[in-house]
Amino acid sequence: MSVFATCFCEFGDLLSQWRGYGTDHGYAIEFRTDALESAVDGIANYPPSRMLMPVRYGIDAANQIVSTALHDVSQDTNLGHYGVHAHYMALRLSTLLGAIKHPGFSEEREWRVIAAFERHQLEGIQFRSSSMAIVPYIEIAFPYDSIVSVRVGPGRHVEVRQQGVQRLLRSLGYDAEVLCSDVPLRT
Repeated sequence: MSVFATCFCEFGDLLSQWRGYGTDHGYAIEFRTDALESAVDGIANYPPSRMLMPVRYGIDAANQIVSTALHDVSQDTNLGHYGVHAHYMALRLSTLLGAIKHPGFSEEREWRVIAAFERHQLEGIQFRSSSMAIVPYIEIAFPYDSIVSVRVGPGRHVEVRQQGVQRLLRSLGYDAEVLCSDVPLRT
């Protein structure tokens, strides 16, 4: 199985996020929650293997998820076959485990859209280059009015970047607010 995750933070202006992911040219996009739920519903996959959920931090959270999954294996899903039931539960567990993270990241208060796929379901997989490696990804369709705001991260040329985002959003027909970070990248 392959697991894909799209990550979101409850805070749109968190210094550790700017330092870790935004450097001197980052942007934070605020989405409507119902738009994220709609995006999850649009992922062509079994319901137990796609979800929007808060990240849980630490070994206790992992143990609790595994314990719950083991309990759920004994529940009747009305699938009619033990092998199908076990497969269904494996997809569900893979998805749930995608929402576990080291406790050192807990200040992020992260949420994830997670989808687990079987190998034969990966026809639409795409690839992009990252600073670490070639990364596989899937595209997720968001409703047109998903974006609430875009926050321009701290750094150089903030006003120019803000104007650029405003022009881009207007050209695409979006009516989202464009804000600037209140956090200095350096003191």
